[in-house]
Amino acid sequence: MQFGGADASKYVGALAHVPINLVDGVFTGWSVNVSSVTRVTGEGKREKKKVLTPGNYSLGFTIDSGSPNMYLPMALYDGIVEGLNATEVVNGAPYVPCSLRSEGSGFLDFGFPTTKGRRVSIRVPLAEIVYPPGYPVTVPAVPDRDGEKLCYFGIVPTDGPIRLLGATFIRSAYLVFDEEKLVVSMAQARWEV
Repeated sequence: MQFGGADASKYVGALAHVPINLVDGVFTGWSVNVSSVTRVTGEGKREKKKVLTPGNYSLGFTIDSGSPNMYLPMALYDGIVEGLNATEVVNGAPYVPCSLRSEGSGFLDFGFPTTKGRRVSIRVPLAEIVYPPGYPVTVPAVPDRDGEKLCYFGIVPTDGPIRLLGATFIRSAYLVFDEEKLVVSMAQARWEV
């Protein structure tokens, strides 16, 4: 974590400034509009994209470093898990096959409007959204029909007013919070191995 600046070696491209949503002109938190979500499968020339949001989509989400998960509207969640062999939500927790923890399992691209009228996209690998078996420790182990362990999926469906982009999103984004300018600057995080 870094305070008071940005480290260009930790992100790809340029930082884009995404405006913060104000409530009656007042700063109330780190809420930004998501303008699109696209599910990407395959790689290179075999890459296939499925846009999960309509063209005029604009919905506020709070960037929340205190939440391990993303909390997304039910319709968006349904589009994300379609074809992933997700279980029904068990005790409020969604589960998927642990094989989705592999690098080739696909991505979610989250689009955000910028202060310059453009769009910035943050690509979140599905492998970063699927927790390893036994994590988080607060959710029970769940086997599939064949007795294989399933892994906890770090996206929780909700139709309530709370929409969050927690750690399962933040791990893929380089974020700079600027309360004075009322923006969150963001770029794709660069992870060196």
